[in-house]
Amino acid sequence: WPVDDGRRGAAPRIALAARGGEEASRYEAGDRVTAMSPVDEEWYPGTIDRANDDGTFVVKWDDPDGGPETNNLAAPNLKKVKVFKDYAVGDDVRARAAADSAWYAGRVSGVNSDGTFQVAWDDPGGGPETEDVYPESMKKRVVFLDYKPGDKVEASDPGDGHTYPAVVVSKNADGTFKVRWDDVADEDAAEADVSARDMKYPALPVSALEVGQKYLGTINSVREFGAFVDIGCEIEGLLHISRIMDGLVDDIHAHLEVGQEVDVWVSHLREEGKIALTMVESKIEGEARKEPQDLSRFVGLDPGSWYAGVVDRLLSFRA
Repeated sequence: WPVDDGRRGAAPRIALAARGGEEASRYEAGDRVTAMSPVDEEWYPGTIDRANDDGTFVVKWDDPDGGPETNNLAAPNLKKVKVFKDYAVGDDVRARAAADSAWYAGRVSGVNSDGTFQVAWDDPGGGPETEDVYPESMKKRVVFLDYKPGDKVEASDPGDGHTYPAVVVSKNADGTFKVRWDDVADEDAAEADVSARDMKYPALPVSALEVGQKYLGTINSVREFGAFVDIGCEIEGLLHISRIMDGLVDDIHAHLEVGQEVDVWVSHLREEGKIALTMVESKIEGEARKEPQDLSRFVGLDPGSWYAGVVDRLLSFRA
């Protein structure tokens, strides 16, 4: 439970013994965490400001939203956020804008002393051209550079900034690509030189996916129950925590982080159009693709009798 620090909505103090030990030693000043607010018992992002003598920690909230700027919290009410922090000037990233919390493409243009990074947006859209962003609100953007002549792509027109379907014609000496726009009658405007950063393959429709297909995916976000993965489809797939590995996963952040590339299989395609993924091939829910099992040998058997059998395989299940 949160510690009673004399503020509104505070909960009862917990025993000191429950706050110390190995769990408390995991945290130190500067650690990025999600922590439980004593006001509403919801989890919010913050930073460990310092450790207290009683084994609790002062957490400084990213957005106090009218409440206290800091709270004293015990280790059980903290979760360390595993964040990639080694960004360098020039790195291509996607980052979350403070104005609307949406993710946009940009490039690291500066490294700040407070641990944030200055991100220059590819398309400011009338807003500020740069913004200081915490690393947990950033993820590396892998720019594909190996397009081939004849590849169908979606590319940003240098003239108006809008994205249109096109076909790659050739690769230029400066690393850009010459593309030919679909359905453009004017020969003078039919082709343009486009940076690889402004091109991508068209997203796969969900209807093109099949259970059992393997993809190289990129982790877009990590939650306590699993991770959302970009496999190049029109929607993200959900990688449930029980399908990360064989056996029990206690801390998902110890296994996955935003921007990490992982091999995944399509485990299940939900009727509502959602995609379930797995990192463990044996956990594919692919029975629908297989022929129905022949159960004729079991017809007429006494369900109360015992029969000899052979173990075919072992499966792991999460309680």
